[in-house]
Amino acid sequence: MNMMHTKPEFQACWLLSHFPSKSLDDLICEIYSEAFGVAFVLDQEWLDDLLDSHSDCSLGQHLRTVLGAVDEERAKQIDAGAVLSDLERLAAKELALEQLMSMEGEGLYVSGSSFAIGADYQIFACFTGYSEGQGGIRYEFDGLFASKQMAERYYKKLSDKWLEL
Repeated sequence: MNMMHTKPEFQACWLLSHFPSKSLDDLICEIYSEAFGVAFVLDQEWLDDLLDSHSDCSLGQHLRTVLGAVDEERAKQIDAGAVLSDLERLAAKELALEQLMSMEGEGLYVSGSSFAIGADYQIFACFTGYSEGQGGIRYEFDGLFASKQMAERYYKKLSDKWLEL
């Protein structure tokens, strides 16, 4: 049976069976300061709100700053609610991602560690969690991967923006 394709609950039990003197909390303590990335996923409803409230967030002026092709007249049209071009929508999405990344606790922190299973087999156990401000990150077991690189690829695909730490 391929462990990587089973449910996380089963993977956690399997992992702990190889470390009978440890709990998931023990493993989390070992990886706590080892975050290697943060995944940001843009909530579509939040993006829609941004796109629907052009003037509230000066979207036209922001797009003018980001896109040299948006002149003052077009910026005013956008702030008045004009339909955005594909390029303008893409730039608006980037603005929303920047705003999301600047908000405390919005990104999913990804951490983990390689564990030796038997004499010549390594597995990467991944833990994820959200920042709770000064309370730190509340990590939970998320799954097993063949390597850290495989885990990173997985979380990059899931996210709209990946920030490597």
